[in-house]
Amino acid sequence: MTGNYHCWQDRTVCIWTDPYFRGDSQTISGFDHYRDLSPFLHDKASSWMNMNYSTRMYLGEWVGTFWDPHYKLVRGAYLEPQQAGTNLADDKFDNKADFLAREDWAGLW
Repeated sequence: MTGNYHCWQDRTVCIWTDPYFRGDSQTISGFDHYRDLSPFLHDKASSWMNMNYSTRMYLGEWVGTFWDPHYKLVRGAYLEPQQAGTNLADDKFDNKADFLAREDWAGLW
């Protein structure tokens, strides 16, 4: 299914499974601080757009450590307001996303 580049609604984040805004997509808007990605997008995100006017957004991944797989760390990529990321592989974060969060989400980084 071809993604839709038209992601212009205020306070919305759009995420695609393929680089350059192609493939399956999810549009997320109206959430408080944190949202898990849909199962079909989990660990498949490759491009995204942040249409929030004043809020930096994070696309993150929960990861364990080699000494304690139950201890969770967060790593990810972020977008400034009204910015787009065409290929998360450029950030060495391709196909690793589990959640979306606002910059003011406590405990993120």
